[in-house]
Amino acid sequence: MIHPEVPEVPENPYLSTRQFLKGAAILLAGTALEACTSGESDKPGEPIIPHVAMERREVVREADLLQAGPWQYMAGARVVPGGLELAPTGAAIVNKRQGNRIDPNPPLQVFGPRLQTEGDFSVNARIQSDTPVSLQLYGQTPLRFDDFRVERARLECTLSGNALDVRVWDGSKQEPAVVTGFPFGGSSANRQIEVRRERGKLLFTVNGREVGALPAKGNVFSSGEIWLGMNSEQGPAHVSRLTVKPLNGRKLEIVNTASLRITQQLPEGLQTLVPRPGFRLGAAAALNPLVSDPHYAQLFLGGELGSITTENALKPQDIQPTEGTFTFGETEALILLAERHSLTVHGHTLVYDKAMPKWMQELPFTTEADKQRVRRVLEQHIKTVVSHFKGRVASWDVVNEAIAGFNSDAHLQESIWFKALGEEYIDIAFRAAHEADPNAKLYINDYGLETNPQGRGEFMLALVKRMQGRGVPIHGIGIEGHVYEMPRDTIKPRTLRQFMDAAQGLGLSVRVSELDVTGKNGAKAQAEQYASVLKVCLAAPNCTGLTIWGMDDLHGSTAGIKGGQLRPGDALPYTADYRPKRARRAMRDILRAA
Repeated sequence: MIHPEVPEVPENPYLSTRQFLKGAAILLAGTALEACTSGESDKPGEPIIPHVAMERREVVREADLLQAGPWQYMAGARVVPGGLELAPTGAAIVNKRQGNRIDPNPPLQVFGPRLQTEGDFSVNARIQSDTPVSLQLYGQTPLRFDDFRVERARLECTLSGNALDVRVWDGSKQEPAVVTGFPFGGSSANRQIEVRRERGKLLFTVNGREVGALPAKGNVFSSGEIWLGMNSEQGPAHVSRLTVKPLNGRKLEIVNTASLRITQQLPEGLQTLVPRPGFRLGAAAALNPLVSDPHYAQLFLGGELGSITTENALKPQDIQPTEGTFTFGETEALILLAERHSLTVHGHTLVYDKAMPKWMQELPFTTEADKQRVRRVLEQHIKTVVSHFKGRVASWDVVNEAIAGFNSDAHLQESIWFKALGEEYIDIAFRAAHEADPNAKLYINDYGLETNPQGRGEFMLALVKRMQGRGVPIHGIGIEGHVYEMPRDTIKPRTLRQFMDAAQGLGLSVRVSELDVTGKNGAKAQAEQYASVLKVCLAAPNCTGLTIWGMDDLHGSTAGIKGGQLRPGDALPYTADYRPKRARRAMRDILRAA
């Protein structure tokens, strides 16, 4: 149990009003934390109530989806006269849990038109391409985590040569439950495909001729929601027609998710309780759940937070999946939603060797010419990304997790950047970011700084001091704070504050950047850790904020796949069904008393 410090009573038995109120506030904080960690308060509270509005219109006859909302936010898509151009993106995820396997991450239209249906419907597309093109209909958006993607309900139709290849994910496992193909005749370059759900069947038509059918079983479209995706990974494609219509008298609506707004704030949201001007409580956010899950949207945009961190959208593998191909759409949508709801944005991350696309990983670095090319790639990537979002991203994790080892073995990671350029790569990265946006605050971000202070912590401080000696523009240090195993990862308030003070001695700000705390040791231990870290942050004058790595256990970084199904995590302040935990109440009580 962590008890707040109680001030000593002065010799004068009569306290001033200010002294009395200060002492009372500290005592109340202790009482509140004691109350929030009592056995009776272990049970999570009631689920939050979403107040989310989006533009909707009913479809009576055939409707043009290309005119129904923005399409520029889908990766690889470009709106042109007469339709939509699709370009290969190479979007993929380095799956660290599967030995750095490269998993595909096909584009999905989430910030724009989607469908809401009560039954039968038809989707019709006209596509011109000499290479395979896929049309995807999602009954639920996939969930994206740090290094893997979870498929929930999806129908994929790929036009390849003179065959229509169909795959169906029904939510029972991560592999498709149905894989089949339907041949067709006629032109293979100019194709019109229609997908119908009608009277318990999925019917497929190409160039006006029905080529196959499947039973419409399982939960592929049981949600009533239909999300669209299209991609052409081997060459360009042109989509000149994309329409939808209801069948057999069933109701069908087009919902424009880009119009999403929160109409009512959460009562007593955490950010509204923050006593320090400029101090931001934040969380890592993803676009898919923001627009597909009203509870998630309410939690992230409805007053609980003052900032969001881009969870994956700005990692190198996501923002430049192939050399020269930048996919800004997801980040642009996140920023638009943040601006609409008065949140600041922290960019994560410009340089991170564990989330690099394959082409970056394989850059040669042997000769001097190779090294100069590595430098150009690094500088170009950073300048392109930062300048694109100039003035809209307040701060950046420029270099993420550059340190390897613990204790006396702490050293810089053997990344491609280090192998080619040595420690100077960090200087190059910060200078490039500063040149692209001189007003953005630039951080170096890492883990273990507060739990291994004599190793990783001292190494970081020494590294930053060397950077300052070389005139490198750096404004702060991000302290991750992943508490996955107790007592190994437990954050001690005194040690955390000592690191913050040491950074202040170098003229640097700090931020707790990725806090999440295991629930394996019980609600009491989890709540104490969240509350004590927040208390330290509020007290340290150079701490600019605290960011939690997600807010709810359904989307937390400790989630995983078991038996083909998503297993929610346990390390965040809200349950998987959006009920506030004891940890959330502990943070609230610290803020009330601050």
